[in-house]
Amino acid sequence: MRSTMKIADIDRIPEITGSYIIKSGDQALYIDFSANIRKSIAYLLNHDQTGLEELRNSQNTLEWQAAKSLFEAMLQAKTAILDEHPTLNQQVRLYADYVYLGIDLRKAPVFKLEAFTTGNLFYLGPFRNRFELMDTLYTMSELEKTPVCDEADQPCSRLKRKKCIAWCLHDENLTEMLLQRFLTPNDDWLKELRQKAERLMDDLDFSEADVLNKQTRLLETYYDNLSFLLCTKQIEGEFTQGSSACTVQHGLLQRAKVDGIEQIFRASQPIQYRDNELLAVDKTEYDERRSIYLRFLQKEPDRIAQWIERGIQTMKSMIQEDKS
Repeated sequence: MRSTMKIADIDRIPEITGSYIIKSGDQALYIDFSANIRKSIAYLLNHDQTGLEELRNSQNTLEWQAAKSLFEAMLQAKTAILDEHPTLNQQVRLYADYVYLGIDLRKAPVFKLEAFTTGNLFYLGPFRNRFELMDTLYTMSELEKTPVCDEADQPCSRLKRKKCIAWCLHDENLTEMLLQRFLTPNDDWLKELRQKAERLMDDLDFSEADVLNKQTRLLETYYDNLSFLLCTKQIEGEFTQGSSACTVQHGLLQRAKVDGIEQIFRASQPIQYRDNELLAVDKTEYDERRSIYLRFLQKEPDRIAQWIERGIQTMKSMIQEDKS
């Protein structure tokens, strides 16, 4: 059952997981799903992006429907799109600001944030927040002297300030470092950092403990996204969500039987990615893939763990073959 209100009444919009439809009269303009409907609507009303102007009309209405999980919200939205034919879904591209982390596995400069994966770097992503990703790179550098390489000329001033250990001059161990810190989820290291923060708290060094906790949370977010990217293209299965029978292939919802009606969302043939896009997915697919990953992580964590391990082994084999 959907609830309806004026879109201008943003304070009444609930902070819940669900799907929503923005309408002008009886015409659906935009349909999406969110872990927090109010925050998503606030973003649409305040974000400066072409295509959003028509959504901001105070006379528009918002229809929303609560969901028990992000996957259920995604299924609600995809079904509504087929039924309602919204006019602006192709114009409103909230994923346009997502970025990829491009990695040069051989030499410095090592990292580059890019909007697309059209080059020859090894790509990871996308990431929703460019600034959070940069903070993560600098956090990693501060904790482990890993490269950031934010200057075109090498060696850069970071080496002179002893913020780096000269990966641009002695790069023989560069690939191993990247595998260990940036391309493999490092739960043992996160555990060490949490324990160090606890010791700082015990020693009443609250300021340092707070900084380390913030750094650890950045790394946790990075490794969570990395785990997702390592396995998303492998996720598949058939299951029931509520009263709907769903089929997932290659990490995406292929079809579902909703209220007795078979809905086909995409062909079974997946997008073809290059080897250097092993850990990259199309921006337009990211939010759907995340909702499916979270569903399997909750319901079938052992399968997720197996897919992640297989992804790690595939990535390591590919990188080692590339080196040789």
